[in-house]
Amino acid sequence: MDWTVRSASTADIGILVDLRAVVMRPDLERLGRFDPHRVRQRFRDAFRAEHTSVVESGGAVAGCVALRPAADGQWLEHFYLSPRVQGRGLGSAVLGATSSWSGPPGDPWSGAPGSLAIMFILELTYTAPLSAVDAHLEAHVAWLDQQYEAGVVLASGRKNPRDGGVLIAVAQDRAEIEKIVAEDPFTVAEVCTYRITEFYATKTAPALATYREQLPT
Repeated sequence: MDWTVRSASTADIGILVDLRAVVMRPDLERLGRFDPHRVRQRFRDAFRAEHTSVVESGGAVAGCVALRPAADGQWLEHFYLSPRVQGRGLGSAVLGATSSWSGPPGDPWSGAPGSLAIMFILELTYTAPLSAVDAHLEAHVAWLDQQYEAGVVLASGRKNPRDGGVLIAVAQDRAEIEKIVAEDPFTVAEVCTYRITEFYATKTAPALATYREQLPT
């Protein structure tokens, strides 16, 4: 399933307020706080077309993203996805692309067409003494920072005991992640090997809900 993103207009507000109501209803009902008028009106009051982008998939609106200008760039005000596309990796793909947006503050995000991101666990194991690993550590950290900025890496850290590290990453396919791993200065210097594991994030913490996927049928 492919997706595209475009700038929002005032003509979109009707479908976007309904989208917000549908997305938020289950959680608000659990809290006993769902008010169909209020949930829509709050979105209308805060809506700014110039800061909002519409995500489309399958020829229909699939979600929306609002990026507000801030002193140091942009901040994510809201992100809603239609239930029909949730759990299929679209959230991670859109958020990954959003995180790499470097347009002027206040401009709506305008991402290129994309496809679903796949989640991977990248386990690296040192194959050389720590002294050799440390000689390339600064370059590895710089490479890692680039992957965070590109929305590829979601989390990372060294193992304990220190015989390697683990990264959680997203990419459009295995070939892309293999190319990225091959560019790691640790790989280039031949001080580690990578084990790449693709997985379906069918259950997550609430903060990672947009990364949830469904098992293929």
